[in-house]
Amino acid sequence: MERNLTTALVLEDDVDWDIRLKSQMQSFSLASRAFLTDLDGTEEYPQPESLTSKAKDTNVFEAPYSTSHTTPYGEDWDILWLGHVGADLPADYKTGGNKNHPPRSLSVVTIPDDDTVPSPNHLKPHPFADAPDHFSELYPAHSRLVHESRETIGAQGYAVSQRGARRLLWQFGVDSFTNGWDILMRDFCDGLYSGDKVEGTRPVCLTVQPPLVSHHYARGGESDIHGVGGGYMKKYGSPYIRHSVKLNMGTLVATGSLAPDEQARVKDQWPDDGKGSW
Repeated sequence: MERNLTTALVLEDDVDWDIRLKSQMQSFSLASRAFLTDLDGTEEYPQPESLTSKAKDTNVFEAPYSTSHTTPYGEDWDILWLGHVGADLPADYKTGGNKNHPPRSLSVVTIPDDDTVPSPNHLKPHPFADAPDHFSELYPAHSRLVHESRETIGAQGYAVSQRGARRLLWQFGVDSFTNGWDILMRDFCDGLYSGDKVEGTRPVCLTVQPPLVSHHYARGGESDIHGVGGGYMKKYGSPYIRHSVKLNMGTLVATGSLAPDEQARVKDQWPDDGKGSW
């Protein structure tokens, strides 16, 4: 705040991302602008009350989408939640803990045929998950979704606007701080605080599934955040991340960069045909 920054990106120190993050963020940029244009009511899309999570033909509009926004990710957002360990679809809000606080919009922007997205059987937040993430059952394989944040957990990576930072500092730096940070941010984005009380103060939070930033479960439990290596975690890798920066660092250092025709040299930890890291 003292430096008057417009936006800031916050990352945990044990995270990982795909070496193709730049192109992923370009797609996310188009999707976020499309969503925010729809949220502003300037485009004709189905209204929330007519949408359901399974009626994909009525609640999905695809990115890329051309808008007139001059900022990379659109205007009037508070949080872009890029890294997490799970999120609900907005249409499923009635089954969540904040069901009395409906989302602003049930719309979902899809980025189809994204080869950086693992196949559905690999879409799990950790090796102990019983089943793939719920969204993978509702959308075609290799789809990435951008929508309003609902029941999002895990603060692996998120961007805040200056407006969002001011609201967070007031709510949790001055007013109250009573839980884990990701839980507080989840409730903040779900509208549990001032958003439902004073018009115009409800935060605007977008998230992406699968996330673009993820935990890296390192060999030997090297992370100081989660207790990998404490006797229960024997495997390593990064959920959701196919061409991991962490696992391909040696190749990246040796080559300096990877041209498209050199992608075969990169380890894919979640191949379409294969078991994957766990």
